[in-house]
Amino acid sequence: MTDKNLSLKVADISKKSKDYLGLDEEAVSNLKEVYSILKDSFPEIINAVLSVLTKNEDALKVISETGLEAEKAVKLLDKWLNLAFSSKYEEDMSEEVFKIGYAHVRAGVPQYLMPLTMGAFLVETLKKLFEKIDDKEKLLKAVLAVSKAYFWNITIMLESYKEERINSFLEVTGMSRELFERMSRMRARKK
Repeated sequence: MTDKNLSLKVADISKKSKDYLGLDEEAVSNLKEVYSILKDSFPEIINAVLSVLTKNEDALKVISETGLEAEKAVKLLDKWLNLAFSSKYEEDMSEEVFKIGYAHVRAGVPQYLMPLTMGAFLVETLKKLFEKIDDKEKLLKAVLAVSKAYFWNITIMLESYKEERINSFLEVTGMSRELFERMSRMRARKK
């Protein structure tokens, strides 16, 4: 798949995901409001997520093999968290998040850790929202906006895992994408 085709596919997945989740202008506006409320709590959220993550044997193995230092991990997670709350969720954002997924594949992060880590971010973020927002309607809007944004992000990241694995397989085998897709469908029908 060419870079142009991949960009079009990423844009398509992004749009479909936004439509499916209802990540519309109102949700993005609500995210920006939440950003102003939560930004000072990002270090606490990140540290809580890292605490959970570093209890996982597979995560520790990746950290060891890549030589990722805690300070760098915090910076990377902070960069993503700021992006997640300040973005307009347009094409440039989807490409950036897709690259984040690719980086995880290259580092050897097991795919199952991706949604679990996003879940940890959601839990820690919701804890902070419940601490900081008393108004029930405002809290509901915040929870919905954050949930939509986090699910959109993990969808794009997981799609990058799929694409990287397919592209690697196609490159190694010389198989066409069309043949690969037909064979995958045939195998799925057998199960």
